[in-house]
Amino acid sequence: MAVIAFCVLVGLGLGERPADILELLAAFIPALALAWVASRAWRNPAIVKPTGLGIWAATAMVGLAVIALINNARPTMTMATLTVALLGILLLGWRGLVTLMNRNVTTGQ
Repeated sequence: MAVIAFCVLVGLGLGERPADILELLAAFIPALALAWVASRAWRNPAIVKPTGLGIWAATAMVGLAVIALINNARPTMTMATLTVALLGILLLGWRGLVTLMNRNVTTGQ
């Protein structure tokens, strides 16, 4: 869900057409799947370190590489910055909240 939200937000933010948003989805959904497999995220999907960090880094790098291959050009600095920042917020943010909630539950706060 986070990667779909990312693709829509970036696409709309950069004024892209619906076909361009589908191109983003075609690049970043497989990148996310590869990141999940590489990090074995199903073992402990809600932890930030190392699962979340690995998924974030791999999804961003592979997705940007696929975009570069599709467009036969490097993504712009704006696209790369938006990718790293938004994916970080969306892929790490919920994991951080889960960690905080679990910490509060175990300490009784």
